[in-house]
Amino acid sequence: TPNGTEITLDNYGAAPEGLTIQYSERYTYTEAAGETDTRVRFASALLTPVTVTLKVDGVSMGTNLVYASPYVAIVPGMHTVTIEPTDPPGLPSVSASVNAITGTDSTVLLHYNTANQLTATVFSDSRVPPSSQGKGLVRFINVLGNRNDPLSLYVNGQLIGQAGPGQAGAYVELPAGAYNAEVRDGNNTVVLTGTLTLVQGDHRALVASSQVVQDQSNNDVAVAGLNELVEVAHSAVTLKEFFIDQAPVGTWQIKLLGDTSIPTWRVAVLSAANPPVISDFVAQQRTGDPDRVDASLRLKSDYAPTKLTFFVARPPITVTATMTNTDNTLTTETIPTFQGEEVGSVEITDLDELRGATPVEVEMDLSFLESGEYYLWAQVEDGVNPSVNQYATSPALVMAAGSREVRIADAAFDPQVQYADAAPITIDHTSTFTTHFATAVITPELQVEIYMWQTQPDVCDPPEGDPDCQQLEDGEWGKWVLADFYPLYFEWTPSHHPDTDGYVVEIEPMSSPTITATQVITVGDSIYELYDDEDNFLGVVGFSGWREVAPDSTYRLRVGAIDYDTDRIAWSPSREITVPLGGVELSHLDNDGDGDVDDTVQAPLGGEALYNFLLSMTPDVFYEVLMEVDLWNLPPEVDVSFVDAGAQSLGSGYVSPRGRLAPASPPSGPRGSVVSAARVASDGSPTVQAAGRLDNFTESLTLHITADENAPQGVYTVPIRAINGPVTVELPLRIIVGQPNLYLPVITR
Repeated sequence: TPNGTEITLDNYGAAPEGLTIQYSERYTYTEAAGETDTRVRFASALLTPVTVTLKVDGVSMGTNLVYASPYVAIVPGMHTVTIEPTDPPGLPSVSASVNAITGTDSTVLLHYNTANQLTATVFSDSRVPPSSQGKGLVRFINVLGNRNDPLSLYVNGQLIGQAGPGQAGAYVELPAGAYNAEVRDGNNTVVLTGTLTLVQGDHRALVASSQVVQDQSNNDVAVAGLNELVEVAHSAVTLKEFFIDQAPVGTWQIKLLGDTSIPTWRVAVLSAANPPVISDFVAQQRTGDPDRVDASLRLKSDYAPTKLTFFVARPPITVTATMTNTDNTLTTETIPTFQGEEVGSVEITDLDELRGATPVEVEMDLSFLESGEYYLWAQVEDGVNPSVNQYATSPALVMAAGSREVRIADAAFDPQVQYADAAPITIDHTSTFTTHFATAVITPELQVEIYMWQTQPDVCDPPEGDPDCQQLEDGEWGKWVLADFYPLYFEWTPSHHPDTDGYVVEIEPMSSPTITATQVITVGDSIYELYDDEDNFLGVVGFSGWREVAPDSTYRLRVGAIDYDTDRIAWSPSREITVPLGGVELSHLDNDGDGDVDDTVQAPLGGEALYNFLLSMTPDVFYEVLMEVDLWNLPPEVDVSFVDAGAQSLGSGYVSPRGRLAPASPPSGPRGSVVSAARVASDGSPTVQAAGRLDNFTESLTLHITADENAPQGVYTVPIRAINGPVTVELPLRIIVGQPNLYLPVITR
């Protein structure tokens, strides 16, 4: 130490000089390759030496190789590895396909197959180090060409693994050392014997192989052997580390004992900085402007910049927990909680502030906080050590309690100093709440339709079947679909008062045939952001709707901002809303092309006829219009029904005024994929958007009339009715059944 004390393995636990010291030893191995390195190599299992050239995808990776090559780096993917024998001459080249996966090693093993022909087999290698020092890994590879049965490898009588022909067993971890090895068949008969010399950190394989050779008499003789193959060699590493917490400033020395002449030792000293220290942390509200708070503290930090962040928390700021001691006794502990809302931050770079010579002073505006009691706390972060936190006290209390220094690395550190004598800060906006919403503006709209742009395959599949489908620039087809509908929708300028927790809507019927009671609806914090077509932020609005509104009515609407803590409501000015019923008209069309409208249609006996007429709706029509034809005056042999443009019977007799204000063009961007359109303004008149598209609210409808061959001939009058809520509009239609050139009586039933 700087004071000359020697710290050893014998005395570090006794805390020399009061220091907190830890010691550890870790044993590991060097890495054989990088985590993402992908490699391949050649190895030979031949019992006679053969010199080869190694090629990967036709590119030479090594020459004059006999027993094995070093691993060579390749890119992940499929590769062709070729082994070309050069000595003795006349031996054929062999190739194998290698599927190289990122971060793996492969060995292409040259050996003889059952036909005594040179071949190559690909094996996946492991480079995971042993679990501890003094150990290595071994596996069994079976490429015996003179057998086709599974074989087992035993090392000193221990089963290492089993492998079928051309296969490898799993790696098994063994202590480093010399072993006797045996290969046995399924009957436990020894087939081959050999030895294994396992070095710590190594991955080795015992390879059983065979080939046919000629003896001294030139006779073919099958020979086999069990050879040792080194795959990956890891070097053992021992790390011995002392950790000295809050090491005193000064000159330290490291003493090495032993033979320091060997080249493999390394020494490193990492001088970790002290955790930050907080002291004299006070906060005070300004007189006459209590929403502004002045905070001051002294800071000690070894890093620049150091970030200082301030938060406010609602009480309680501590929790209690029951702890069980080692002797099974119980202790109740008080633990500070550091949570809440961030109210400011600053990065400290000034050296005088970092070493505590000058206090850090910060001014904060807390006027945005809701009324209530808060506690201010600071968090110090140097980017290296754990953060240091403390609640602020008042100037008067810090004079009595002292500096309240928070030094978490101190052996005698008491966590109570983080929250003891914390002083509350009171924020009060109650005097301005009840009148603050008097300037809010409510914008109501009626018959609001919400359109959503949908694409294939949900719609327009195929697009030829729907005239509303449009094609985007990318070739995709889509159309506007009516997604939702609000009879009454309204927006309002939101409250920015800190005490506002949500909104309530009051709807008072001034004149209504069905609704007499005032409706009060809690809508919560219904706020959304507004953007223009260029994705520029415009602001926020409150929004809500009411689906129970009735037509032929007038309502008074207002919105209230709620403070749930005090159960108070600040009301906006009210708006009157007129909800019209709307009007419908029925009229005849020119069905025979003579330029005059026709109120008569002729149905021949045993035939049919089509008759077109016009339904006109004003944009403010409230209900879906029910269309019907009164058939009471017709004989049963005559029938009338509504059909579509394809002369198919309609499934519903309702004609809706909705869905007629869809945009004329596709959306220009994602934000425009949902749009809304209002048909009626708050005073009951059509909106500009609806008034400009009145033609969309007229619709030609078709009647299909049929008469049996035995239908009584005559002229029948039937009423076509359009029912709009309580109002019914009729259009009389004369149906001539039979020959029009005959005098037919007008029949009234």
